[in-house]
Amino acid sequence: MRVVLNADLDQDVGAEGTTLARAVREAKERASLASDFVAGMDGASRIHQLSTAVAEWQRHERLRDHIDGSTTSQLARAAQGHLDSPTMRAAMGYLDSPSMKAAMGYLDGKTMRSASGLVETQSAQAVRAIAERASALALPSALDTYRLSTQSLADRLTVLDTARIEHDRVAIEAFARGAAASNALALASRVDRSLIDATQAFSRTLLPDLGSWAAHRAFLDASGLWLPRWPRVRLLTTAEKRRRFKVRLQQNTEAAHVKRAKSLVHRYERVLREIIDAAMAAEYGEDWTDQRLPLCGCKTLLSRAASKGGEPLDHADYAHYREIMSHPDHHSRVFSVAFDDPTVLVTLIDDAGRLRARSHHAGDFTPDDLRDLRLVWRTIEAGLIALTEDFTVDCWQ
Repeated sequence: MRVVLNADLDQDVGAEGTTLARAVREAKERASLASDFVAGMDGASRIHQLSTAVAEWQRHERLRDHIDGSTTSQLARAAQGHLDSPTMRAAMGYLDSPSMKAAMGYLDGKTMRSASGLVETQSAQAVRAIAERASALALPSALDTYRLSTQSLADRLTVLDTARIEHDRVAIEAFARGAAASNALALASRVDRSLIDATQAFSRTLLPDLGSWAAHRAFLDASGLWLPRWPRVRLLTTAEKRRRFKVRLQQNTEAAHVKRAKSLVHRYERVLREIIDAAMAAEYGEDWTDQRLPLCGCKTLLSRAASKGGEPLDHADYAHYREIMSHPDHHSRVFSVAFDDPTVLVTLIDDAGRLRARSHHAGDFTPDDLRDLRLVWRTIEAGLIALTEDFTVDCWQ
């Protein structure tokens, strides 16, 4: 019921609205009589003061524009009591301008505190009543374990427009079930049968017709089943992009075990090339690269050395090491003294190449990979030592 407090209050607004209207009308009549009385006593200044009082009261009428029901009845009685004393004193000429302002300020504060207090109390009582009804409803067995207390339900209802669901049993029941389902999700440490049953029980719940997607979203959010909103799109400044790029570089700083792996590979690979070159030269002569590389499928190393400079083995990778060392003639005449089985030799070279690729090409290189890399190279090292000379010539100086 909406009551508009103005001079035309003869419409049918019910007993409570009539009480307030009568109080307002009587107060205005007393103010009018007081104005006439004081005008005869004190002239224009008193008329101005009492006209101000009437204007202030009319402003109070507009403040009560949206108050209805039991609140209207209580405010009617409060308004009449608050007006009696100031109005009678004004009629007897006791209020000068400062007193008039103080009285109007008192009336403002008292009336607004009464109105806000009554409305807040009424709202809290409505929320509590809905929470009690929701708490008393029977829930499916899968959700009953996760039922929330009345106070918890009331806390969640405070952010919801309860006027929409106050008299809607379907909405109250859906809210209670949604709150229980959200509690089940919050307490779950893993996806088990009880959690599945709870979510399925809520998925079968009839949802109320709230009129808009926004209202449905607010309803589910209040029950606890909230989801992250769509991401906001915003432009990045050049400075912010630079800061983000710097952070990404810092996050990808080379780990200590990766640094050790790179150092290990660098040292072992250079020694491997030296020993291959020395062993092949001892067997096939110093020009072995021109004779033997085409036979084992490594002719491209010659063209690379010719175009880019350096020795052919400077451009070799692990595939070339494998082909040179596992070639049947090369293995039988040179490398068999260090590696009995060419298949094992191929496996060792392939493993070393695979781990080298992880460490040198920004791959996911773990401490376990460093362990495997060390084992592979220490195994290869045992064979390379067997390929080194058995003696050396020390020159006297």
